[in-house]
Amino acid sequence: MATRPSPAASIDPVNKFGLIAPMNMVTRQRLINWTLMVVVLVLCFAAMEWIFRASPLSDRLGWASVKSVAERVRQTPKKSTGTLRILGLGDSYTIYRDGQGKNYLRVMEKMANQASQAVEVVNLSRPGVDLGFYEGVARQYIDVLKPDLITVGLYLGNDIPSKVLPPLNKVGVGFDIGLKEGIKKRSRLLNYSFRLLKGYIPALRSGQYHHALAITQKKYHISDQTLAARLKKTDAEIIKLAESDAINPWDLVNGLIQPNRYRDLILQNPASSAGAHVDALFIMLKRLDEFAKKRGIPIVFITIPIRLQVSAADQKYFDRLGVKTGSDLIGETALQKKISGMMRANGLRHFDILPALMSAKRDLFIPLDTHLNNDGQVVAGRHLYQYLKKQNMLKK
Repeated sequence: MATRPSPAASIDPVNKFGLIAPMNMVTRQRLINWTLMVVVLVLCFAAMEWIFRASPLSDRLGWASVKSVAERVRQTPKKSTGTLRILGLGDSYTIYRDGQGKNYLRVMEKMANQASQAVEVVNLSRPGVDLGFYEGVARQYIDVLKPDLITVGLYLGNDIPSKVLPPLNKVGVGFDIGLKEGIKKRSRLLNYSFRLLKGYIPALRSGQYHHALAITQKKYHISDQTLAARLKKTDAEIIKLAESDAINPWDLVNGLIQPNRYRDLILQNPASSAGAHVDALFIMLKRLDEFAKKRGIPIVFITIPIRLQVSAADQKYFDRLGVKTGSDLIGETALQKKISGMMRANGLRHFDILPALMSAKRDLFIPLDTHLNNDGQVVAGRHLYQYLKKQNMLKK
């Protein structure tokens, strides 16, 4: 009588000929189940990511990962015949939401193309840089990209230099943020979740706020007693948000160390060096304009206002930061008049976003931030398109 093979023998992966036996049904079913579970999880995450990106919460986030300028130049296709190429330069205010097509330059580009005007924007802006960087990018890549028009986004909060800066020689380096940080930055959902966790898990925090506060306190010679007094008057919740990276730490640092900085700049306080700073700005603007003019390329300088210049409601965030505000900082001020006057006197093309933002009369900024939200980007982009169209600058 034949003996029945034992269960162990039935699942032995090697048969009597020394060959690998077919996978048994149990193991195969487990593999199928695990595969299905992974696929379902990936699809669920993708769906949640899509839903989150479409929700108002997504608009609370700042910049995502930004490729290096050199890499973006390499990926730029050959210029098409009949297409007007615009080179965009600026900092975070000009690159924010660019990858999602929601930046003000992308809004302008879309409107132009919808009006059957072939326009292509190459945005080489980068967070955390200055006018010396913008000029360095132009000098390094203008002959490679051959743009027909250049736009330069000037954020009045930090693009007005304290002295004349030379153009940066090397601008090809980007943000090397690593694989883990890169995934988090590219996923809006993971980015937002990680920010929430920082509020409860101190080990996840970057420490940027305390580092920035220490070096800025030393730079401006602020005593420990003075800083302690200012911290005592500051909203405790806003300090916690800065410590946990939920807001830009530099917003609070600037409020603690230089509470009158924006007032002096916007009102052009003669007792401060604000006037000399604007003079330095125009020396650099003229230098960049003359460089482009030799190549027959016009430049439009776009001034992006500080949020507290738009409305009283937009000053509330700055009040919490310890920044000195007031109704005299809203609208057309000494700073706006000086900039527009010097633009005209020097023959520079100038578009000021402030009037468009003020006329919209609605919330146009990210909560607890100084950057435009999606609605703000649309308002700025639409008015920029109208300006360029009126100036007949969207045709080859």
